[in-house]
Amino acid sequence: MHNKIILYFFALSFLVLSSCGPCDDCDGINFPKGEVEGLKPIYGSLEQVKAIHIESARDLENPGKIYVKGQYLYINERSKGIHIIDNSNPTAPINVSFINIPGNIDMAAKGNIIYVDNYKDLVAIELINPQTINIVKRLENAIPYNGEAPSEGGYFECVDQSKGVVIGWERVTLVSPKCYRQ
Repeated sequence: MHNKIILYFFALSFLVLSSCGPCDDCDGINFPKGEVEGLKPIYGSLEQVKAIHIESARDLENPGKIYVKGQYLYINERSKGIHIIDNSNPTAPINVSFINIPGNIDMAAKGNIIYVDNYKDLVAIELINPQTINIVKRLENAIPYNGEAPSEGGYFECVDQSKGVVIGWERVTLVSPKCYRQ
C-alpha cells in the first residue's frame, strides 16, 4: 500500500512540475514574424526510449536529486538517467556506473526501490548491486507527457506529440515560432 502511495505522489508531482504549454510566460512576448534563431525538437519513438540499462560511469553534466542508500549516492541526470557513486570514502567518491533512463526527469526512493519516470511511464527499479538493476514494475502511460521545453531560454518550435517523443534539441533557424521560454 505504501509503495502505491509513493507511485501516485510521484506521478502527481511530476505532472505539476513538467507541464509546459506553448509559452511558459507569454505576457508581453511579441512573437517574431519571419526568421529567428531557436531550438527545434529531435523526435524518437517511445519504443526506442523504453530500454533501461546499466552503462559505464560517465561524468555528471546536469545533476539533480540525490538519494543516499548505504555507501552509494544515486544522482539524477536530467533527461538521461541516474549516476551511481560509491561514497564509502567521502574524500574520494568513485563514479561506479550509470543507469541509462531516457527521458528521466525525477526520482523518488524507498528502501531498495527507486521510482523513476521514463517519458510517459513510471518505473520501479530494484537497486541491489551497482552493476545490475531489476525492473520490478512499469506502469505504462502513468504520467501525462506534453513534451519537454528546452531548458535554455528563447524561441523554440512547439512540440508536436504526433511526431514522437522529444529526445533532444538542435539549434536552427525558425520561421515565425509560437513557443518561447524565458
